[in-house]
Amino acid sequence: MSLPALSIRNPVFAVMVSAAMIIFGWLGYQGLGVSQFPEIDFPVVSIAVTREAASPDIMDGDITDVVEDAVASVEGVDYIMSRSMEGISLVTVYFRLERNIDVAMQDVQNAVSAARRRLPVDIDPPVITKVNPNNLPVMWLTLSGSAPLHRISDFAEKELKQEIAAIAEVGGVQFAGLQARSIRVWVDRDKLTSFNLAADDVRQAILKQHAEAKRWAAYSS
Repeated sequence: MSLPALSIRNPVFAVMVSAAMIIFGWLGYQGLGVSQFPEIDFPVVSIAVTREAASPDIMDGDITDVVEDAVASVEGVDYIMSRSMEGISLVTVYFRLERNIDVAMQDVQNAVSAARRRLPVDIDPPVITKVNPNNLPVMWLTLSGSAPLHRISDFAEKELKQEIAAIAEVGGVQFAGLQARSIRVWVDRDKLTSFNLAADDVRQAILKQHAEAKRWAAYSS
C-alpha cells in the first residue's frame, strides 16, 4: 500500500506522523550549531623567506625559484603561486582538498629543509605556516590626503596604529604601501681611493653604526 493511500485510510495516523516530523525537525533546528567563523583547515601552506636588502630580481632567482622547485614534488600539490618583493619571497602551495594539511605541511618543511643548501647563506630561516582564514584581516582601511605620502605613512605608523590596536576586539594591525624615509649617500670616488677604501666599506660602516641597520640598503655603480 502506498503512503498516500495509507494516509487517506488512516487520517489520524497521517496527522500524527506529520506532527512528529515537524516537532523533531524543530528540535533539531534549535540544537543546530552555527558559527560565524567556523574552524576550517584549508589545504594551503605558505612559505616566507626574507633576505636583507635583496632586490626583487635577486629574491626571485636565488630564493623563490629554488623553493618552488623544492615543493613542486610534494605529494598532492594542486598548484603553486609566488611573489618576490624587495627582501621578501612568498610562495603559496595549494593542495588538493583530500590532502591532509598537517601531513602536507610536514612534507613541505622537509622539502624546504632539503633545499636549504641551495639557498643563500645570509637568508633568515624560512617561515612555513598553514593558511588560516581566522588569522586574515577582516577590515581594510585606506588613507589618502593632500599631504605627502611619507607624512601620511608616519601618521599611520606612529599614531593611528596605536589608536586602533588599543581597541579591545582588535587582534593586530598591519600596514601595506607605507613609504619609509630613506637617506642617500653619494660617495666621492677620489676620496675613497685616497683613503684606500671601497664603497662597500662605507656601506658596512653605516650598517654597523645605525640603530636600525636592517632597514638599510646600499647600492653602488
